[in-house]
Amino acid sequence: MPHINDPMGFPAPHDNVDAMNASSVANLNAPAVTAGVSDTDMSTINAGVLNTLPAYQQALAIADQVYQEREPISPAMLSFLFFSKMAEESSKPGSTALGAAGAAAATPAAYLMKERELDAADKKAKATMAATLTTSLSKAPSAPKKYTINNLDDVNKALGTNLPAGTTEISLTPTDFAKLPVGAAVGYTKPDKPDKPAMPEAFTVTAEGGIDINGQNIPKGETTLLTVEEALLNRANIEESKTPPSDFEAEKFYTGQYDKAFPVKTYRDLDQQFAKVQISYEQAYKVDRPQVADVSMIFAYMKMLDPRSVVREGEQAQAQGTGGALDLAINTYNKLLGGGSLTDAQRKSFRDAAYALITPSVKDLQAFNTQFSSRLTDTGIKFEGFQVTPKTYELPFFMTKPSTDQLKNKSSEELLLLLEADNLKDDEDFIDAVNDIVDSRIS
Repeated sequence: MPHINDPMGFPAPHDNVDAMNASSVANLNAPAVTAGVSDTDMSTINAGVLNTLPAYQQALAIADQVYQEREPISPAMLSFLFFSKMAEESSKPGSTALGAAGAAAATPAAYLMKERELDAADKKAKATMAATLTTSLSKAPSAPKKYTINNLDDVNKALGTNLPAGTTEISLTPTDFAKLPVGAAVGYTKPDKPDKPAMPEAFTVTAEGGIDINGQNIPKGETTLLTVEEALLNRANIEESKTPPSDFEAEKFYTGQYDKAFPVKTYRDLDQQFAKVQISYEQAYKVDRPQVADVSMIFAYMKMLDPRSVVREGEQAQAQGTGGALDLAINTYNKLLGGGSLTDAQRKSFRDAAYALITPSVKDLQAFNTQFSSRLTDTGIKFEGFQVTPKTYELPFFMTKPSTDQLKNKSSEELLLLLEADNLKDDEDFIDAVNDIVDSRIS
């Protein structure tokens, strides 16, 4: 509490301080403590409607914890400062008791003023913090939205969840949705109303030079189907058609939408390269120099790993230095260019790895086909006319045919494995040779 003097100018007794300090406090608090470009005292602002907000109450509680109330100023401390200073002034030559008392009074007054300034600064900082925190706390996180799951394995892997097989819906915040691979989940629609693409509208082209849609020119006077986005882009060159488009035009529209879909494009690209892997794998056992087939197989596998690769077959490829599957393929590919060929085990490993890459795209395409088919239910369009059906892949197991001398050094287990190879199991001469070796070991 602040200390005041009695009418004679001397410190009042401590037991009378609380009753006598009102005027001194009013004088000490006279200078306003301001802040901000408008010189507004933040500690005196009425929070108004903010007081009714839960966020403001939370913010104020946090600010109270950071800027705790200062302990009241001890009258004993003020008296100590006064009498210490008075004793110091009295010891000076020529000093009087009244003069020493007057000089000593400045020390506790300065101390008290500093405390008041700090207290006002705390109030201002606490009010500013509360206002800032209110803004932050009032911003509620975006509410989760429902999504339809296209690829459950991708969702579980990306989010670290363990959703059971058959789960088709999930609620995600924007942050969680951003973690998912493209196409793993799409906007939710009620099961009884399947999600439909933006329904096309029929328009007649009015521009002299026609309009270009997806790289194709549609001449003036022709009626075509356009999406909302396409119609907006070409609104100055089209008009609503008075007649509906032909069945051919309608099917062409939906075919274009289907062909541009991510699951369709991804599957087609991977299937094209995997077909090369399969052919090269089998060719390696039909030619005298399997090196050429091995190079083609690894090159196609590299394309599956990195479709953007611009390396042409037969050129040295640059490894990324990450130690991943692509680096292994590139290093193997470069070695093959220098000569030699893959072993049976290596060749099969790369072929199986390529199959593992295309398997998820098969599942994605199957799920997308189911969805797209439902979209065409009320259109009269036959989906079978342009649907891409995933293939069922067979993975033959081949082995290099050994010479007669090499056969003699094979163990019984190795001989049995050779007889199971798809390229040798129907070779009668080879089977007879193996049987002769087995008979000789038994007899």
